[in-house]
Amino acid sequence: MMRGRFLILTAVAAIVLCGCAPGSTTSPAASEPPTTTSAPSASVPPSSVQESYAAYVGLPDELAAALEAKIPSVAWKEGEPMSILRQPDGRCILFLPQRRSESDLVAASDRFRSVMDAVNPVLEQRGFAQATELSKAPEGYWSFTALNSQGAEVNIAGRSDVAIRVSVPVTSEKCSPEEIEGLGS
Repeated sequence: MMRGRFLILTAVAAIVLCGCAPGSTTSPAASEPPTTTSAPSASVPPSSVQESYAAYVGLPDELAAALEAKIPSVAWKEGEPMSILRQPDGRCILFLPQRRSESDLVAASDRFRSVMDAVNPVLEQRGFAQATELSKAPEGYWSFTALNSQGAEVNIAGRSDVAIRVSVPVTSEKCSPEEIEGLGS
């Protein structure tokens, strides 16, 4: 009798944990994107602020252009300006000027899937890992992140309008705003 109850409870637990019932052909989450993101670790040391700026400053515009070509109903504008910040772990990070969509990219992009399709060729050409997995936060935010061997990060995220953010670790003693004054002028 006890063994029979154990088997029944085990079967019920298996059904609950896998989210499927006998005869079911799809899982309940099949229509939702994956919720994890993997990224390679940095294997190349950081460059100077000026070298990193020169190497990556065009990337946000390249990504926006690829998205505009794939989803022409969504235009792009300037977002937050460039900044540089010391992180709690001591690294200095250069945040390049953002690009931001002028309208709802999430709705226009099949819940972000066509965003990955549009930017992957640019990411690959620039030495980044391809975006293959999406994250969805409870508040409706969609995002993905791609990294390269230097630790530079592309993050494309938003709930309706979307921001393209590119950040890169840099070598800097001061890690202060004075170091980026005049860049891009």
